[in-house]
Amino acid sequence: ENLLAQEAIRESELHFRNMADNAPTILWVSDAGGECTYLSKRWYEFTGGKPGSALGLNWLEHVHPEDTDKARLQFLSATRRKVPFGIDYRLQRHDQTYRWMSDVG
Repeated sequence: ENLLAQEAIRESELHFRNMADNAPTILWVSDAGGECTYLSKRWYEFTGGKPGSALGLNWLEHVHPEDTDKARLQFLSATRRKVPFGIDYRLQRHDQTYRWMSDVG
């Protein structure tokens, strides 16, 4: 029974990642402490980062330096308080230019 439950969880995770990686937007997942545990394929295509490189709080390395502290504080505060949030910040593209993003969760 335990093996069946583990297999169901694995299949569900694979289904989610397939859906998220093929969605026309950037999707991400974070843990209760605010550490990113998953960023979709679109994130890495947009930023040009190596897959897995933006996990934890490393995604902030792609945020414009003038927006980084505000984005970090708003995101972590809302995550820890378990309340919805909306953050606008500039995100660096693969060509080193910045584009405004709206991040909601």
